[in-house]
Order: sequence, then structure tokens, then C-alpha cells
Amino acid sequence: GDDVIIPSVSTQRDYEAGLGKSVPSVAATLAIDTANPRFGLRSAKVTTPGGATFEGISSSTSTADEVVADVSPSTTYTLSVYLRAPIGATLRLRATERAANNAFVTNGTLPNITVATDEWTRYAFSWATQPTTEFLRDFRVMTVLSAQAIDFWVDGWQLDVGSTAGPYDGGDSGDTLTI
Repeated sequence: GDDVIIPSVSTQRDYEAGLGKSVPSVAATLAIDTANPRFGLRSAKVTTPGGATFEGISSSTSTADEVVADVSPSTTYTLSVYLRAPIGATLRLRATERAANNAFVTNGTLPNITVATDEWTRYAFSWATQPTTEFLRDFRVMTVLSAQAIDFWVDGWQLDVGSTAGPYDGGDSGDTLTI
């Protein structure tokens, strides 16, 4: 990417200091895991019971005053995250866009990920913010298409300006799968 956007201090770029303001989406449960870190000593473990779609992790509590990252309208960004999930799992990344007055703009949902390896993989997607978008409320990883009772791990979120994911600035980036 051209520039790395440094998310607000409330955003967990990694999970070395715990879950921070990360919260479960729908009925998922979250835990800090020391057995499966991608970077450092910890990652977030997400357990989805399989009762619904859109179970997963959100980077923030999505309260009215929450700002994950200030962004510019009509600008291309790339969100990337490292995931470890079971082969065949179907997940989706999402960034919630908000206007200056905190009005909802769009969910910025991009293509589904069908997991092809159970090893840590960096996934990235690029999109252009809407003309009225001023900030991002949260980043999410969640199940889609069907209810899935799975465990998956999350680490190393990054938001870049431009259409490519730059090297992860928290450590070794390895390969990136652009979706």
C-alpha cells in the first residue's frame, strides 16, 4: 500500500495486550489464545457455535462514539488480516463505513473467503469508500452462506491507503491472498 493507516488506539491490530474492545458478532465467543499466535505470543480465537451466519469477531464495540480509522471519501483502501481457519470454512471481511454525523453509509462487505489451507494466511481486500464516508466504525471477520460450527484465529489487522496491502508493520508479512 501507499500508506499504512494507524487505527485508533481502541483497535486491536494484534492481541498481545488482550482483546481490547473486540467483541463477538452474533453468538460467537472470543478468547485470547497462546497456542496459535501468528505474531508475538497471542492471537484471538473465535468459536462459532453454528447457530447462524455472521458469527465472528468485530474490532470494536460499535458504540456511537467508536472510530476505528479516519478515512477519506471516495478513496481506495485495502484491509488485511491474518486468519487461520478450517479448510472449507467460508468467511467474510467487512468494514463499516460512517458519515461525519455518524450516519450509517455501508458495510463495505467484500467477496467471501473459502479457506483452502488450515495454516495462517493473510487475506486482503480493496474497496473504494463512498462519497459520504468519513470514518470506519469496525472491522469484522464472520461466517457466511451457512451456519458453521468452527474455531478460527485472527491476528495482524492492517488498513492501507491504495489497492494493495503493504508489508505488515507489526512483523513478517509472508504471502498475501488478495480477494
